[in-house]
Amino acid sequence: MSKIEKHGFYPGTFDPIHEGHLEIAKKASEHVDKVWLLPNPKKSKSKPNTLPLETRRDLVNIAIEGQPKISVPENEAWAEYEQAYHQHGVDEAITALSNHLGVKPVHIVGQDVYEKRPHKGRKVMVIPRGDNPIAESADVHVLPAVGDISSSKIREKLAKGQAVTELHPGVYREIKNRRLYENSREEIETQAAKKWILTKIVEWEKQFDPHEIKVELGGSLISGLFVFEGADKFDADVKFIVSNPEDQTILQKIESVTGLKYKKTLRIKELPPEKNTAVMMENTVTVPGLSLPIDIEGCVRQGPYINSHKFYPLYFSPDELRQIKETKKALRGNKEEYKKFKYEMRDELMRRINANS
Repeated sequence: MSKIEKHGFYPGTFDPIHEGHLEIAKKASEHVDKVWLLPNPKKSKSKPNTLPLETRRDLVNIAIEGQPKISVPENEAWAEYEQAYHQHGVDEAITALSNHLGVKPVHIVGQDVYEKRPHKGRKVMVIPRGDNPIAESADVHVLPAVGDISSSKIREKLAKGQAVTELHPGVYREIKNRRLYENSREEIETQAAKKWILTKIVEWEKQFDPHEIKVELGGSLISGLFVFEGADKFDADVKFIVSNPEDQTILQKIESVTGLKYKKTLRIKELPPEKNTAVMMENTVTVPGLSLPIDIEGCVRQGPYINSHKFYPLYFSPDELRQIKETKKALRGNKEEYKKFKYEMRDELMRRINANS
């Protein structure tokens, strides 16, 4: 009977794959028959601007060319992995792929992942990070430490047009040829704008009575969605939840704490007449380090208002959410069409919620 091979499975975003990833794969390949690099097929909600899967796979394949012990699954093997990933998660997907290949799996994970989710009963290679040593055992092998290379810092360098030395030369050429990450400045500044407004929300909440005024980051369609307005501004939506939006003392308190100014009073289509008042407040703020000002729109609403924006990620796919964002951007200059689209999406959300209830 032939010996069953032992293969290492190394999942990651690989956005982009860099020399640190390659060094880990090479060191892991010294202890197994083969190493499989597994670009995440599902985008993380915390990384909405990740390059498309096929692009990341292309870059990984360029990086591992000439490395016979390092591969990326293709065709039926990849389909098996991707389906299980979407249905059950990464650990179960690795099990499905190793069963498809007829091999014994060894999970290659970072120390942070290992400490949060110990892989009991599974063979593991751990990538050490930090000063806390990991004890080796029959099921746990600690790989040699590699240099601290950050994909986010690489993306930032690429966005600024700076030279990058942490990439495989072929990967670097392909990124430059395809002009990848050139729009990442939008991502970087948008995240900086989001961080700034979230910090402000924390500051404001400290000055409010939580029984009187609650504050949260919101959006007309999706919570926390910032629309990059070309050469104009960032758009930030903040929601103030109160018991009575028409209470002038509450409005004055919000104005004095936040610097937002009263704009108008309006009615919310989805709420009954006795609970449908909302007050719009706004201001535009220039933030050091950002090329564009942040336009803050604060909506003061009834406490019973249902924050439907929180449910969009539960009932819409990442591709649908991305399309919603793109449509919003395209309609920003057409108020009537924008409102029509907003209500259409809210109606569709309610339809999906009801269909799944």
